[in-house]
Amino acid sequence: YYHRRFGFYRASGRYCLLRSGFVAAHFRMKLMDVAGKWNYLEHAWGEPVLVADFKLEPADFQVVEELGFEPDGVGEHLWLFIEKTGMTTFEAQAVLARYFKLQLRDTAFSGMKDRQGITRQWFSFHLGIHNHAAALNFQHPRLTILRVMSNSRKLRRGSHRSNSFCITLRNFQGDLNVCMARLQLLTQQGVPNYF
Repeated sequence: YYHRRFGFYRASGRYCLLRSGFVAAHFRMKLMDVAGKWNYLEHAWGEPVLVADFKLEPADFQVVEELGFEPDGVGEHLWLFIEKTGMTTFEAQAVLARYFKLQLRDTAFSGMKDRQGITRQWFSFHLGIHNHAAALNFQHPRLTILRVMSNSRKLRRGSHRSNSFCITLRNFQGDLNVCMARLQLLTQQGVPNYF
């Protein structure tokens, strides 16, 4: 509801890409306008009680994708658990596909992760044979392969159980006691999903 109230609309279809310069420019203008409207959103538990800087450094926002199951260890799909810094999921997918000399359609990931941060997530590659050695020799300045497993099936979108976050706020301003009380309320009652 809130995203429509301020002129934002979810894209329809499987991929949410901006395809025209006009649409992209309009979207950027809408984003710039949000800062002024942010204070008019409904607050579930009262006015904000702190001000802080967010995502000043990549390490300030860390995400780890939790599968909730283990790859089965056999099969023609190579599953990689990677860590990326300052890259989108699509950029990481393209780098890895080029390295393994695969088409993008032969690669898969479960969830999209932020560019601004250090994120860990799973990818799968349909190689037809086990190619652990090639994966272990991979080198890239912003992408590291942490784990290599085989699996009988490719990774499906949305198949992971959850994401774990570690968020660092800097230049904190506000009453710490009031903030801790608010956090306790949020853990018990949750927050509105504005999107």
